[in-house]
Amino acid sequence: MLDVQQISDTSEIFSDDTFVGPIYAGNALATVRSSEFVNLITLHTTAMDATI
Repeated sequence: MLDVQQISDTSEIFSDDTFVGPIYAGNALATVRSSEFVNLITLHTTAMDATI
């Protein structure tokens, strides 16, 4: 419905359009930059620090 690409399993967010996520079964990390107006991402929750 949004007509955008999903960025899956994000482990780090650098900015509004730049994300890091694992590739090759977690053996390497890829940094991707999105040109979409709306970013649809999923988070790798164990890679994020807890906020209180």
